[in-house]
Amino acid sequence: MAGTATSITTFDAKLKVYYVDKKNLFKMDKQHNKLLQLVPKDPTAIGKSWVQPIESTGIVGDSANYNSGSANYTAGVDDAFEGSWKNRYALGALEDSVIRLSKTDRGAFQSAVVNKLESVRLQMQESTNVQLFRNEGGYLSKLSALSTNTGSLASGFESDAQFIKPGMRLVKGASIDGTNANPATVFTVAVVDQDSGTIGATSATRGNFEAGNATDYLFKDGDPGISLAGLESWIPRTAASAASTFKGVDRTQDVTRFAGSRINGTGMSVREALIKGIGTVRARGGTPSVVFLNPSKFQDLVNELGSNIRYNSVDAMSFFQKGRKAGYGIASVSLACGGEPVEVVEETACQGNLAWILDWGSMSGTGGRKWRFSYTSDGWPYNRGNGTDNATMLRQSGTSYVFELFGVGEMICAAPGHSGVVVLS
Repeated sequence: MAGTATSITTFDAKLKVYYVDKKNLFKMDKQHNKLLQLVPKDPTAIGKSWVQPIESTGIVGDSANYNSGSANYTAGVDDAFEGSWKNRYALGALEDSVIRLSKTDRGAFQSAVVNKLESVRLQMQESTNVQLFRNEGGYLSKLSALSTNTGSLASGFESDAQFIKPGMRLVKGASIDGTNANPATVFTVAVVDQDSGTIGATSATRGNFEAGNATDYLFKDGDPGISLAGLESWIPRTAASAASTFKGVDRTQDVTRFAGSRINGTGMSVREALIKGIGTVRARGGTPSVVFLNPSKFQDLVNELGSNIRYNSVDAMSFFQKGRKAGYGIASVSLACGGEPVEVVEETACQGNLAWILDWGSMSGTGGRKWRFSYTSDGWPYNRGNGTDNATMLRQSGTSYVFELFGVGEMICAAPGHSGVVVLS
C-alpha cells in the first residue's frame, strides 16, 4: 500500500471524542505521579520564552534622611531568570492492517487505537515526572562500573533501573548537564535487573555501550541538554553546580538565594537529616510544606518514627475541567519539627539519596505559587494533529500510521532560596 493513503475520516470523530476531550488526554494528575500531581499547574505559557523576576537587592533608598534615600533608590539590582519553553514529543505507530481490520468493529477500534494512545500518553507522563526531579541536562541515571556488556548503576541511582526498559535507546556522557553526551554512543537496552541495578545492551549496540567512561551518565536518545528544568536545575545538589550562571542569572552573587540550600545529611538517620534540612530552610526565610523522598528512604523514616508516626493526606492542587474541580489526596507522614508540621511524601521518581524540601507558599506579585509547572493552554500533552481542532492525529508513514503527542512547558520557581535539598547516607 506504499504511496496509497487510506482514508481515516471515520476515525477522526472517534479520536476527537476520546482524546481531544480534556478529561481524557489533558489530565495530568495521576496517583503515582505525586510531584506532577501536587505542583501547581499554570496553563498560561505564551510566546517563545518566559521570565521569572527574583528580587536580589531591590530598592535600597530607605533612609531617615530624604536626600540620602533619593540618592540611593536606584542602587538596587533586580535579577530575573529567563529561558525558553521546552518542547516534548511522544510518538507511536499503528499498523495499517490493524486500522483496516478495526473499521467495522468499535470494540476493536477502542482496544487497538485508544489503548495504544493511552499507553504513549502515560509514558510521556512518567518521563515528565522523572524529569521534574532532575535537571535540564536530561540525565536518567549514572553508571558506576562497566564489565562485559553489563553496567552497574551508581550508589543512589539504583532505583532508576525501574525507568530503564528493554528496547530503550540511550546515550552516554561524562557530564550531568548532557554537554558530553555523544549521539554516536547510542545503544539499545536489552536487559534490566532492577534487584541488582544493572543493565545490558543488545549485541548490535554492545560496542557503543562499553565505550567511554565506566562512570558516564545515561540519557534518553535526544534528551541531553534540552529536557525540563526540574528540581535539580533550580536547587543543584552540589555547591559547584550551584555556583554557576543559570537562565541568565549569575548565582554566585548569592548562591542560597538563587540556588536554594544544600544540606549534608550523610552519617545521620533520615529523620535527623530532614529535621536539620527543614531547620536550615526555615532559618533562610523559607516555609517548607512538603518533602519528597524515594520509597526506600521513606520506609527508613517510617521505621525510625515507630509508634510516633502520624499519617496524613495532602490535597493535590485542583484544576478545572469543564467547570468541575478535580483533585486527589496523597498519603503522607507528618514530621513535627518546630513550626507547622511538614508533610513527607514518597515518590519513585525521586533520586535514591536525596530529599527535596519544598516551599509551595504564595508569592504576591509573582503570579501565584513559588513553584509551578507552566504549559500552553492546549494541555500537557496535546494532540499534534494537522486539523484545525487537532482531531486528525494520524499520518501515514510507509505501512503504518504515526500519531504524536506534544507538550510545550517548563518548571519555574519564583523563590529557589526558600527550598533545599538534603544529601542522605
